[in-house]
Amino acid sequence: MAANQDASNPNNLTNETRNVLLIRGSSEMDEQLEKLFDPDVWKISYAQDNATALELAAAEAFDLIVTSTRTTGAEGVALLRRLRMARPHTRLIILTERKVSGDVLNALRYHAFSFIDRRRIEGTSVG
Repeated sequence: MAANQDASNPNNLTNETRNVLLIRGSSEMDEQLEKLFDPDVWKISYAQDNATALELAAAEAFDLIVTSTRTTGAEGVALLRRLRMARPHTRLIILTERKVSGDVLNALRYHAFSFIDRRRIEGTSVG
């Protein structure tokens, strides 16, 4: 272990609160997403749509942005492309109802953090 690494914090993570921006979808999915983020670690902000999310991201740095399931994969990739101009290092997770291979490839091209079928998030947590 490195001399400056804390044994109780092996990944050398800070205790700072992280900011996540959730783009609103269905109320049921919003509730499931909220449960994924530990409130001791994450401060959750909300946007009603992609345009609002882009405005908020231009004004404030977010560690993570999660798209709405109402957003198609192609719309998520378009948001990602525009986001890269304003905040090149912000992580974006694209939630979608279905994966289209072209959208997945474009998401990878623009360095999406993840491209997830929304049905796969049940029982998961982010801490």
